[in-house]
Amino acid sequence: MGSNFRCSPTIYGPCRWCGARNRSPNYDWIFEIKWDGFRCLALIEHGRCRLISRNGNQFSSFKVLCEALPKELNADNAVLDGELVVIDDSGRSVFNDLLFRRGEPRFYAFDVLYCDGKDLRLDGLLDRKRKLKSLIDKRIACYSAITSKNVARICSGTFAG
Repeated sequence: MGSNFRCSPTIYGPCRWCGARNRSPNYDWIFEIKWDGFRCLALIEHGRCRLISRNGNQFSSFKVLCEALPKELNADNAVLDGELVVIDDSGRSVFNDLLFRRGEPRFYAFDVLYCDGKDLRLDGLLDRKRKLKSLIDKRIACYSAITSKNVARICSGTFAG
């Protein structure tokens, strides 16, 4: 990939949800908040960003976010799996505000699939989470992961899903 890197939604796609049979609290699980937004990939190439839906369609109406996201990332080329959301003053996502383009959209990153010449899809999840956290610099690209120790605190809030 290297310098000839071309982000393609046919190569990369958002990771699909899958259930687990044993949800024992004895396991050290990682949980993701289910934001009420649009699931998408951020395809970042040399200062440009495209936001692609899980169906392969480009979100072209988020130009300001697409211009800001590469500046907020400590990488030249990356593929991030995440969700577009608009957050209200209480910290909850508001789908209608996102749908009707009210408020400031944010990209919450769940995973990094590719970064600066390296396909990370076969790396361990915790390694990818650490890499993702190191890439995110400011408020527009937000990191989203919760360990099992924080679930009770998070579950007391109001989230979709």
